[in-house]
Amino acid sequence: MKKAVTLVIVVVMLLVCMTACQGPAAQESLAPGGEGGTEQASEPGSGGEEAAGNTGEGNVIKIAHCAPNQDGSQREFSDFIKANVDKINSENRGYTIEYTIFNAQLDQQTQIGQVEAAMVQGYDILIMFGVDSDGAAPVVKEAHDSGMIVVDICDMGHPEDVDLTVFGSNEELYADLRDEFLSDYLEKNPDVHLNTGVVYGGLNQLPQLPRGDRTVEFAEAHPDRMTILDTQPGEWYADKAMNIVEDWIQAYPELNYVSSANDEMTVGIVQALKGANKLDSTLVTSIDCTPDALDMIQKGEIACTIGVDQFDYASELIDCCIKLYQGEDLGDEYYVKKTWCVTQDNIEEYLQYQKDTRGSLA
Repeated sequence: MKKAVTLVIVVVMLLVCMTACQGPAAQESLAPGGEGGTEQASEPGSGGEEAAGNTGEGNVIKIAHCAPNQDGSQREFSDFIKANVDKINSENRGYTIEYTIFNAQLDQQTQIGQVEAAMVQGYDILIMFGVDSDGAAPVVKEAHDSGMIVVDICDMGHPEDVDLTVFGSNEELYADLRDEFLSDYLEKNPDVHLNTGVVYGGLNQLPQLPRGDRTVEFAEAHPDRMTILDTQPGEWYADKAMNIVEDWIQAYPELNYVSSANDEMTVGIVQALKGANKLDSTLVTSIDCTPDALDMIQKGEIACTIGVDQFDYASELIDCCIKLYQGEDLGDEYYVKKTWCVTQDNIEEYLQYQKDTRGSLA
């Protein structure tokens, strides 16, 4: 009888791990002892198991980062987290960090399975960016109730089930800065009427909706200066945003402004405008402050990108995780300290800031 019970338990555990790894998801792990931010990709079916290089010395803090995808901005962000973890692990603080990325590739069921796998594998901290805020809520509650420290980085709207919400993007502040930019642009160009297409990200990621909604509201407040021609979700992908704008160029010859919800999509938007020889006559604004966007600003291809410095965000997020693990009370919310609206006028200042804060990583 005992053997039968043991066999049932083993089968259940295997099924949980297999469920977590179904679909095209990927996991990458940085364990203490690794060199220079080395990442180890887990084999399919491994469920994000502990990576090689764990020396076992001192206390090991296991952090699972459940991300919706690993597009340009998400990838850069996770790379900066790894760099900060690697630095901490080299400082002999009396603890080391094992950091694992679970990439859901925008599949809600995959992400649910990944959170379940993180619980089974004994992670201490869950950094959560839900594919769908409401859809992820039950499994996040389960993780929190199991004793995991849960850090919400997408404002899922269930503060009772997380230990801290870290706002790497203050969406209303982003929108305020873009409104200021547009107001200044219209003042400097009194004869321009902005015929606008708005490319949203994912419509099910509610906290990011102000990136598009506030553009629509700005147009409604300035009907004599701005008109919304169309709005479409680009799902954060460059190729989808490119296809959307290519269609708009055919449907709306008067298009002269595209508001983009993130820099990854902006790459595709710029390509579409270039292909139609409309880039020089079209204003493009973006969000995230990624290297691609900075390059496009330097080339004069887009007008601005708005966001926090991703290295600042990664550093402050990991600092919050460590403090929570050590029992420090950080309240309910934490905002990354500095937000930028980068334009051709201040890009050199921003690049110098990056050099000063990142050192060799700049």
